[in-house]
Amino acid sequence: MGMVLPDNAQMLKDPNVWIGDTAATVYTMQHKIGIVSNDNQPIEQVITVGNGTSERTTMFGSQQVMICNKENAVLKDVAYSPQMKFNLFV
Repeated sequence: MGMVLPDNAQMLKDPNVWIGDTAATVYTMQHKIGIVSNDNQPIEQVITVGNGTSERTTMFGSQQVMICNKENAVLKDVAYSPQMKFNLFV
């Protein structure tokens, strides 16, 4: 399986695609699919996104993911906010 750059941004909106963002301070996701609630975190928090705006989260939890050519991993303290445009990980 080779890495391919998408020819449009539509693929990046797929709930199975995560974008590595070294400037991110929290994992964020637009899709609620597969997230397991984390009772240790407040449900609603405000996070600042790359363009400087603030978005309100509606859930924090864990998300199982498969890293390309690696074993499964679990991302902890993932912020769910339907306003996010993409799934981001640090």
